[in-house]
Amino acid sequence: MALTVLVPAPSASAAPVLRSEGVAELASAINSYRQANGLVPLAVSASLQSQAQSCVVQLANEGGLRHCYAGEIVQYNTNPSAQAWLQAYIDSPAHNALLLTASFRSFGLGVATTDDGRWYNVVDFASAASETQPPAAAPGSPDLFIVAATGTGSGRVEVHALSRGSGYQGYTVHAATALGVVPDPGSWVFQFGAYTAPGARDLYAIHLAGTASGRVEVHVMSQASNYASWAAHIATPSYALTPAAWQVQLAGAGGDQAPNLYLINTVGTGSGRVEVHVLSRASGYQSWVVHSATAMVPGDPARVTYLVGDAAGSGDLTAIERYATGSGRTELHTVTSASGYAAYSAHAALPIGYTASPAQQFSLGRYDGDGTLDLLQVSLAGTATGRTEIHVLSGAGWSGWLLHTATPYGLPDPATVAVRLVG
Repeated sequence: MALTVLVPAPSASAAPVLRSEGVAELASAINSYRQANGLVPLAVSASLQSQAQSCVVQLANEGGLRHCYAGEIVQYNTNPSAQAWLQAYIDSPAHNALLLTASFRSFGLGVATTDDGRWYNVVDFASAASETQPPAAAPGSPDLFIVAATGTGSGRVEVHALSRGSGYQGYTVHAATALGVVPDPGSWVFQFGAYTAPGARDLYAIHLAGTASGRVEVHVMSQASNYASWAAHIATPSYALTPAAWQVQLAGAGGDQAPNLYLINTVGTGSGRVEVHVLSRASGYQSWVVHSATAMVPGDPARVTYLVGDAAGSGDLTAIERYATGSGRTELHTVTSASGYAAYSAHAALPIGYTASPAQQFSLGRYDGDGTLDLLQVSLAGTATGRTEIHVLSGAGWSGWLLHTATPYGLPDPATVAVRLVG
């Protein structure tokens, strides 16, 4: 499967060679595949061709894979057959979605070889015949990250990212990570946080149960390595937890904006309330900085999603009640960390019906830059478009929609996928 994977650069290798072989064959194979699926063939764009050729030489020189532009397929293959390259694209759900994007009208292709037998190929797409694609989004924009924990073509946990700059239509990351697919996705939580450097979007794989240490474990893969290298393996002071009774978040505490580890006990607590327990990033997740019983009453854990976050990075706790509410709608309730989680700062009936299905996922993130955190709702099944859809509700009053859009990503098994708005 063609995925973004960083590999060591070969030592003492000759400069890559830009090739003409395979380019026409690949273009023809892609257009035949589109036509077989009822789509128009694409015209070769001179500007996109130049763009793809420049990118493919860069990648071959670097010895790895990354995206130079949004709306782009990149891969290397030891098979010199264009048909094999196409099949690798088709086998990747994210790449296949690009091949079958109905609005595309033009493309450009680049092929280069290295002396160790790798054939690098890049395909850039655009909607207009002469349009070039924008560069991949810069770090800091609120991009949409999708983590597939099992059932992947690579046999690894995979990360796919759609850029805010493309309206969540263009991919900037396709990565097979250092972690193999997990047989028990319910005991893992995937989050993003700045572990290796300020602003980094490192991938946290938090293992709650069945760990070798008997503790909750934190495993971190670095963004700088395209998630191919480990940055940390940490056994925390927390005993292993029952996933159904606990929810996990990374968020600031006391205004530090650091990825502190929040363990939220939703049922069976000693206090009879929802409880918040926090391990600090500053201590390497070895020291507790919060043990607090909140004002929230435990209930069916499937009915409530707990999110942590606020603009100040202080760690306010928000409960998204998905069904069986007084208003007949999905509701939001927030308690503040400043009050020791004893006082509410928000109660809102959202402009959303009940969201009982686990195919509806929620997260908080900065979408519009107004200083508040907005609410992201992701629909992973049952959409009218047949694609994963995202809906962003403004955090300024929780009543106005900022975005409704279908992404290029298909409809996965909701139990195996986590979606996050990462800015």
